[in-house]
Amino acid sequence: MFLAAGFMAFPAFGILPAQTRVAPPPTGSDDEKEDVVRMEVFTVEAQTDSGYGATQSIGGSRVNMAVKDVPASIITINEAVIRDLAAVDLLEAINFVSGIATAGGGQGDTQYSLRGYAQQGINYRDGLPDREWALRQSPTEAAAFDRLEVIKGPAGVLYGSGASGSAMGGIVNRVTKNPQLKPRTLIQLNASHGWDDYARAMLDTTGPIGRSGLAYRVILVDRDGERGWGGKDHRWSSVNSLAWHFGSRRQHRVWGRFSYLSTDINYGQGAVFADKDYKVPAFFREDNRTFSSFPLDSITPLRSRNYEVGAQTAFSIFGMDWTARLIGRHSNASGADNPSYSNGTGIYALDETGLVLGDNLQISADDPRVDDWRAPLWGRIFEGFYKQDGLFADLAAKFKIGPTKHTLLFSGEMRGSSGRQSYVQWQAELPDAPPSLPNTYSVVPDHARQTVSGLTIADIINGRLPTLSNIVRNTAPNKNKYAAVGFQESMSLFDDRIIFVAGGRFDKSREQSWDIDKQYWLDNVAWHNGIPTGPWRKTRLIKSVDDEELTYKAGLVVAPVRGVSVFAQQATTFRPLGDTRFPNQRGKIQELGVKTELFNRTLISTVSVFKMSLTNVVIYVVGDDGVSVQKPAGTQYTEGWEADISWQPNKAFRMMVAFSNLTSVNENKAPFRGVPQKATYSVMARYTFQDTFLKGLGAGANYKHRGKRTGEQREADPQFWLSEIDEFGVFLSYPVTRQCSVQLNVNNVFDSSKVLTAVSQSASVQQQYPRTYVLSLNYRL
Repeated sequence: MFLAAGFMAFPAFGILPAQTRVAPPPTGSDDEKEDVVRMEVFTVEAQTDSGYGATQSIGGSRVNMAVKDVPASIITINEAVIRDLAAVDLLEAINFVSGIATAGGGQGDTQYSLRGYAQQGINYRDGLPDREWALRQSPTEAAAFDRLEVIKGPAGVLYGSGASGSAMGGIVNRVTKNPQLKPRTLIQLNASHGWDDYARAMLDTTGPIGRSGLAYRVILVDRDGERGWGGKDHRWSSVNSLAWHFGSRRQHRVWGRFSYLSTDINYGQGAVFADKDYKVPAFFREDNRTFSSFPLDSITPLRSRNYEVGAQTAFSIFGMDWTARLIGRHSNASGADNPSYSNGTGIYALDETGLVLGDNLQISADDPRVDDWRAPLWGRIFEGFYKQDGLFADLAAKFKIGPTKHTLLFSGEMRGSSGRQSYVQWQAELPDAPPSLPNTYSVVPDHARQTVSGLTIADIINGRLPTLSNIVRNTAPNKNKYAAVGFQESMSLFDDRIIFVAGGRFDKSREQSWDIDKQYWLDNVAWHNGIPTGPWRKTRLIKSVDDEELTYKAGLVVAPVRGVSVFAQQATTFRPLGDTRFPNQRGKIQELGVKTELFNRTLISTVSVFKMSLTNVVIYVVGDDGVSVQKPAGTQYTEGWEADISWQPNKAFRMMVAFSNLTSVNENKAPFRGVPQKATYSVMARYTFQDTFLKGLGAGANYKHRGKRTGEQREADPQFWLSEIDEFGVFLSYPVTRQCSVQLNVNNVFDSSKVLTAVSQSASVQQQYPRTYVLSLNYRL
């Protein structure tokens, strides 16, 4: 009823691509009918791609549209880019989009910035909210997706204002691999050596079931490896889907999808730090690489189950072509650290008598007076659970009124989510620690093995070591409800030479935060092998926030000549933080740009200038106990310009270039942590030999430059700056047979080891990943 009422509440204006009209009945043999391929309203096919460039998008408007007709910056990472990068983690590829900076090298990281605004995870799939993860790690396995679409700027009108869709920088949308009526099977084997050592096997098979229009797709991935610090990394995923096209013109479709994600990963690598000269101390280096300073006994199990059912139909009424879809989704994810160690933020220098000389901000790593470095030892347990349910409806239409053509989208949704995170921490006194620092252990490798070898959380709890303090932190359970209706209208004149776009959306939300009764927990907690198992159900409501907001978007596209379009947009977004400590966030953008599809769509580009602002930004700052706490950072102002260009002049050569130059500061002109404040750019190119005995051999290279950026953020000047960095990669591919190909990628060829990111000088400093080799074997049936 809510969705129907929402649809009736708005006039008939919106967006729908030209391919909306139901396809004519297929002709020919039964086999030919089985292979009919029709561009659908809510799916994107790769046939329109040109090399590294894409001309169609679903994420830019929630339906399949030409990118040139959308007044916004939309950049696609298609299958060709993912394949040439050998990117088994999706976030490895987004570094080649302008305006994006990942927190690490892109391999499995969950945090990144988009146009200067902090993002976490990739929370959209096929144009709809879809969070498939809980507790730290976002599933970034590439096997289940055809492509990534980066939609820049606030997208509140299309994706909502009550959750991550209101992210100011934009959203990243995953486009699912769907069942196909034509049989296809891909077997892929990968092996990597360097920072991320792993062996990976993938099976992707699809095809028809009988002749009724029913098709299946099964994707299985098993990856077993070890991260650069020696931690375990085992991932398993299974994606299974069925789709049935039926009707006289196959204008109806129903489908179901189930995915299971399982990850066992080790996070206990410790806090690498830099000294006052911004150098990583030598005892943290082994062949110029960081390594763990304490036992790695913490395995974090992450489990996620995700379900989807959907139906879609096309029909004509009142001279208009309509397409409607209804989708239901449910996800259930959990994860826990059991147990892990943290050396916090304080690292102290000791002389040979055991006297404290100072901390790492005062003493250089190579100071000859230093005999030992000490760090606090914390025992901690961290649990996370997350559930989300959603019902989404879209109704799209295409029609003409006089000289104008209209395309229309109504959208409505109802969502609910709940999450719980529990953090329990101990600080232990160690027998070999000096009296002045009783809860510290040595971070010099030889000393570390002698001091904490075999130590477990259970040892601390069961009395082997005195417990100095107990800390219980909870942000759970959180219970959120969202409802929204929206529309978007596109009106074109003069054969699409001028396109006006307008849209609005109304969001209503309730966000509740609960907490456990901490004293009750401490008095009644049950233990199993030294790990607390509850009770968690003794809770109290600490805040409940109701919000509602209207967001809007207005845009204009003008095509002065074929293949060139000029666009302008102004849009807003809104995000209720659900926290009485922080006011709600409101953002807006003004953007002007040019898009091209020239020379038979072989040169595809987007260039734009923009100004953006977001009020009431909240950042995380590492506290004295090593735990991140939230802190207001004022209004974030970002302005600059970007360019993304792909070029494929012939079958042999393809390339892509990305350039970004922006500033992102608050009212006090303080830059935001980790955001490049100088030019950042990348280029990737590939040449495939067409003649001679080298026919089919592909050779390529990529280069990334990250501009100067700040480390820890403060109210005035930043605490320190991270230098500009460069990284090169090369790859070779060769088709051994028509079905089989092999590829070798070498990342960070020159083994550069500058600092990528840092939360502060004393914690969470991430170096570039070392030179890494990735070998891939593909076999197609």
